[in-house]
Amino acid sequence: MLDTLWLFGVLLVEGWALWTGNSMLTLAGTLCLLVSASLLLTRRVALAGVRCTHALQQHRANFGDVIAFTVELVNLKPLPLTWLRVEDGVPRALRIEGGRIEAGRSEFFPYLLMVVAMLPYERLVRRLRVHCTRRGEHKFGPVSLQSGDYLGLLDAYCSSREEQYLLVFPKVFALELGRLASQLLLGQDAARRRYLPDPMRVVGARDYHSGDPYRSIDWRATAKANKLLVRVLEPSSTPVLDIVLDFAGPLRDPQDVAPDELECAISVVASLARLGSEHRMAVGVRGNGYSRHAPLNIPPSAKPDQFAAIMEALAHAVTVPHVRLNQLLARPAPQIPAGATTIIVVVGLRDTVLAAALDLQRRRRPFLIVYVAPEQAPLPAVRLPICKVSYDKAWIERQTLVLAA
Repeated sequence: MLDTLWLFGVLLVEGWALWTGNSMLTLAGTLCLLVSASLLLTRRVALAGVRCTHALQQHRANFGDVIAFTVELVNLKPLPLTWLRVEDGVPRALRIEGGRIEAGRSEFFPYLLMVVAMLPYERLVRRLRVHCTRRGEHKFGPVSLQSGDYLGLLDAYCSSREEQYLLVFPKVFALELGRLASQLLLGQDAARRRYLPDPMRVVGARDYHSGDPYRSIDWRATAKANKLLVRVLEPSSTPVLDIVLDFAGPLRDPQDVAPDELECAISVVASLARLGSEHRMAVGVRGNGYSRHAPLNIPPSAKPDQFAAIMEALAHAVTVPHVRLNQLLARPAPQIPAGATTIIVVVGLRDTVLAAALDLQRRRRPFLIVYVAPEQAPLPAVRLPICKVSYDKAWIERQTLVLAA
């Protein structure tokens, strides 16, 4: 409406000047008409042919990786842009270097701000670095463009719904097991339990050692290799590790839906899963939270890609519980055999956690509670197998975690 009123006023003054023969006023009115027309035309074509695209170096990253984030601006027209404002949405939880990050409407909607001028047919590329220091799926975009006339009086807007996602996997630690944890996870000693081999399941051959039974010699492989080889048999039973994660937050702050302690606990779960996979155990992960809009439940398996599936599920996990832990463990789980070792990872020793542990103890199920808490947090006065993982704000800088009884 202001543009229309302005033009109508200028035309009215120009007509009156022509009618009265006022040459100075006629010249001024003509200049105003020309400037106004150029401003309207510049505003109309300001964003024509302007393209903004962003690209991630990769869409999956390990915790701690630094990946490249590229923003490309192109002006595909013969007219220059005196100014162009670009607002590109970026995730709040990741640190981005090489650009200016603004808060936006609130701290939950930050954006990358760029204000540039562009020549005709010019192409600008901005390269930034994204530090993957937070687990989860992070969104980049959408993009909002703003430009206008060369005096900055009239603005033009457009937006692009282009969005890209970056999936950051949880941090994986090297675990140091104490006596109690090693006994429950890997056997009575620090090695894996030995199971009776299945003579029908041959997985390879190895060199003969003194003491090997003669009936285990693979004579066909021996003839080919011209040395004594014995058959390597797959065990008839695979140990099962059932890892259960309690998504309930710490007792001190029940209103925090994404506590940092819980992120550390998710990394502990990932580390336990890798430890079990390295010892050729059938590892499964479940919990009272959601992953990909479904309850977190990865059945135990010893297949080669099991750890990758667990990491994918933990990366998508939402830290909001949908049921209490004791209710989850009380439900029948046909995929969990009776001899499986249950590892319960918690950030708060609530009554529901202790009730679930006592129920497992009553049913004589092997289990271990891994308690992720500050070093000064006390342990309950109950006779339960509990290992504590010391938590502090600098946990993401560690490379090794100790499970201490």
